[in-house]
This record gives sequence, structure tokens and C-alpha cells, in this order.
Amino acid sequence: NGASLNHPADVLDVAFSPDGTLLATACADGLVRFWSVTTGTPLGAALDHGSSVLTLAFSPDGHQLASGGEDKLVRVWSVATRQPTGVVLQHDAPVEDVAFSPPGDLLATASSVGDDRVRFWSPRTGELVGASVQSCCGLQDLDFAPDGTRIAVGGSNVRPTLARIAPPFRGD
Repeated sequence: NGASLNHPADVLDVAFSPDGTLLATACADGLVRFWSVTTGTPLGAALDHGSSVLTLAFSPDGHQLASGGEDKLVRVWSVATRQPTGVVLQHDAPVEDVAFSPPGDLLATASSVGDDRVRFWSPRTGELVGASVQSCCGLQDLDFAPDGTRIAVGGSNVRPTLARIAPPFRGD
């Protein structure tokens, strides 16, 4: 039995907090909304990304949320305060997916047609870390291996690809 959320805009992505108590929704209206998993009610103020939000990811500790959008930007937010951390990351095309590494020291971002690359950032400083992974024609998804040493990418017209991430190629 599921409960339907009373949502005012199209939902383009969803993410559970690591502790399972929050659900974040990425919306076409440019807002990120938080919901109680137990009651289905909205929690606190929405985050204003500024354009359609295409993707979301919580940090492993649940303290941060990254949102990526059609505006080619990734914003990092404090979940506790619902305020931006000041980290804004720029791509050359809409951001299709974001993922934190298992230790939370890297934030990977995938952009789509026109850029087609995965970039790695320090979520604390917003600085690029290491080399990007170039792909072709429509990156849409990425995920870290549980041990954080590899990343998998895929999308339309993209063969699934594995890339190794090894020290010193790490954030913070």
C-alpha cells in the first residue's frame, strides 16, 4: 500500500536520505522538496535550484544534498538548514546525474549531449579533482562501486563503461 504525495509539479528524480526518514524530489518547477517518509507530508521549505531539477543525491552521512539541473549547474545544500553550502559546479550541458562516493569525499556529475563527460569534484570546496571521464552521446546515469574505486556510467547511445578511481585521485 503506497501513499501518493500531493506534489504541485512534475517529479524528475527522487532520493531517499541514508537514514530512510526523508524523501527528496527533484521538480520541473526548479524546486527540491522534502517529504516525511512515514507521513507523506512536506517538510520545511523547498530549495530553489533555479531551473528544472533533473537529478538529486544525498551525501552518505545525509548532511548534504546535491541537485543538478537544466541550467548546467550542480548545487550542494545543507539538509539541516536547507541553505546552499556555497558550492556551485558548472558543466557545459544539462546535468543528468550526480552521485557522492561512498566515503563522501567526491561528488561525480554527468552531463548530457554537448558535453558528455563525468567530472569529479570536492563537495567541500567545489574544486575539480582529477581528470574527467569523456563519453559519447547522451550520458544519463552514473554510480560509484560500494568500495569507491570504480564508477559506472551509461545512457542513451552510451555503452555501459567502468572507470577506475584510485588514490591519489580522491577528494579532500
